[in-house]
Amino acid sequence: MLLSILLPVFGACSHAYTVKVSPADAAVIVDGRIVHIGEEYRSPEADIRVSVSREGYEPYHGRYSLSGIFSVDEIVVNLTPRQYQVSIAVTEGVYRCLIDGIPAGITPFNGTLSFGDHRVTFFTAKGPALTVPIRVRREQAFLFRPQPAPLPIGQMGVFPCGEQPKQLLFSPNNRFLFITLLNGEGFQIFDMTSRAMRDTIRVGRWSGRKGFPEGLFVPAHGAFFVSQMSSDHIFEYGLHEDGSVEFRRALSSGGVFPKFMD
Repeated sequence: MLLSILLPVFGACSHAYTVKVSPADAAVIVDGRIVHIGEEYRSPEADIRVSVSREGYEPYHGRYSLSGIFSVDEIVVNLTPRQYQVSIAVTEGVYRCLIDGIPAGITPFNGTLSFGDHRVTFFTAKGPALTVPIRVRREQAFLFRPQPAPLPIGQMGVFPCGEQPKQLLFSPNNRFLFITLLNGEGFQIFDMTSRAMRDTIRVGRWSGRKGFPEGLFVPAHGAFFVSQMSSDHIFEYGLHEDGSVEFRRALSSGGVFPKFMD
């Protein structure tokens, strides 16, 4: 009688497991199902397939054999960050530098760094040390400007843009920086996450004309307006969350040399 009772019980048993991953915000899939790190799950099968992925890290795919029905297996996966070729330079002079506290020679630095956040410290005999954070997300170049005295805020870097930038405006979601160009044919969009120029928008109705001094966001209408002094017009663009824009219309300013909008 005891055997007849135990057999159905063992037949219905499942295998318990948890998944621990570094970095902790990686996506985990077990046997085609999304699972959450640290939570306990059960599988009717002893062998499971595990996939882990995250931006900037090499993906992991593996199989695990769970040990038994009376214990909880902990599956541990440590992802390997991708390595990217980067250069780090200053606008003038030669500096000794440390990267994450490790000597890295003199500027310009050219080498590989892992995906993620790092700290770079520049040293020179003529001024104070300059420590700046960098975020490596791809192959990229970093440029910094030495300061004669310490600043109360951190320096993000020096980034190239179009000629005679006039105004800087943060997008409503604070993910992008819009740059109007006095000596350009439109405006530029800078991505604050990747710290790279996302796009250059040329207003093509009057080809070759320049002079874009001011911009204005109207979030309620998903719109961005930019004025052009050389054509006496204001241009409206539709604005999307990903920083892309689309031309909507051109409006006469009703006067000459339109500049400020409020």
